[in-house]
Amino acid sequence: MTDSKAVIVPADYAELSNISWSSKRSLPITREEAWSRYWRDWRHVHQTSLSDEERTLIESLQAEFGESLVAEFGEREPCLGPRDRHRRRADIA
Repeated sequence: MTDSKAVIVPADYAELSNISWSSKRSLPITREEAWSRYWRDWRHVHQTSLSDEERTLIESLQAEFGESLVAEFGEREPCLGPRDRHRRRADIA
């Protein structure tokens, strides 16, 4: 198991850097924060541009935090979270 307190520098990963526009990209963040950023801004990630290293990072974060971000690096799986309460399950699936 990976130490969730380990740090990641967004500038080391092109797509993470792109979605970290609101913070200094050279400052380390926790693995949990990195996962949060991927989860929140996945729609802005250019999946075809992901390096092998960044794909591995995302897969390890997904395994560590247990939420599925993508099904085979495609669209995020349907979610009925707080932001989706107004939508019916049939509309999402």
